[in-house]
Amino acid sequence: MITEAEMRTKAWNSALNCHGTYTVFSRRLRRLKLLTRLRDFWAFAIPIILGAIAGSDAFGLPATYLTVLKIGLAVAAAIQLLFALWAVFSRWDDDLAYSSRAMRDSYEMEEAWRAIGESRVDDIALEFRMRTDQQKIIDSHDIEKDITSEEKNLGMRNGLIEYRRLCAVCNEIPISRRLRWWPKKKCAVCGGN
Repeated sequence: MITEAEMRTKAWNSALNCHGTYTVFSRRLRRLKLLTRLRDFWAFAIPIILGAIAGSDAFGLPATYLTVLKIGLAVAAAIQLLFALWAVFSRWDDDLAYSSRAMRDSYEMEEAWRAIGESRVDDIALEFRMRTDQQKIIDSHDIEKDITSEEKNLGMRNGLIEYRRLCAVCNEIPISRRLRWWPKKKCAVCGGN
């Protein structure tokens, strides 16, 4: 049987991990939003160029401009095709939706773990058991999203900073939330300082 103090300690550790997961998926969400916006806005290039080609007679554009517009249309279409294929094969829209949901779940779980850690719940044992089961389900979904070792370092780093905890390996609190390119002291868990 686990004691109440051990439950609170585990709850704080879980809150730290949830904060790291939130950081990882918020970073993914920002990147995916940028990529999908680029893909969507780039789609406007083709109709604009087609309109310019169709209206070239009305505007009295010389043949050289028409040739440039046709080349521009071919380039824009090729870029749009590459964006569309990349988005489909990489499943940007699915990953965007998942990252948004994962951020929400991580935030909610972090708050729930904090409440347990701070003893702001009526029945700690029941709440701890419920949240542990819920966390297992969320973690099993996150595992299939292939979180890289760099993302794990980034998440742990942000969790350690947020909760002012020492890294279990290098025994230091990271200095910045971003991973350093060339840390003075490398660490497999937090990336090093």
